Amino acid sequence: MLIVEHDRNHCLLLEEELAGEGYRTLTAASAAEAIDRLNERAPDLVVLDLRLPGRHGAEFAEALRATHPGLPIVVHTGDAAYHQSFLPRTTAACVLKNSDLRPLTEAVRRLLAARCAQWSAGSADPEPQAESARSRREASANRPSVAALA
Repeated sequence: MLIVEHDRNHCLLLEEELAGEGYRTLTAASAAEAIDRLNERAPDLVVLDLRLPGRHGAEFAEALRATHPGLPIVVHTGDAAYHQSFLPRTTAACVLKNSDLRPLTEAVRRLLAARCAQWSAGSADPEPQAESARSRREASANRPSVAALA
């Protein structure tokens, strides 16, 4: 999964927590860096902070949804007002930041389980992280350009 978080300490905390749950993670501190990570490897899920340098996370989420429509996005924000207004439009979940990371890990677990169920039903590649570099390149050739996010 890709963690897009501007605060380095919080990013390390999320990375450690999600790795402890058994997930492999990539990290980015900005939307521009996230685009680079998306070019390296297609994640199964994105955990997205809204306060990003250079480009607001909401704008990036909308662009990401346009280029990767099936990719679950979990907004992880400290803004309670935004929490109420953002979820239905663009993201699969919105979790308020606090010291208890269980709501985030539960949302991630739930969304990835739903995605696995879709894969089992044949609507997506069952093991995208286990595919070869060659098959990732071939799949990327058929995907909308990540450059459209820039």
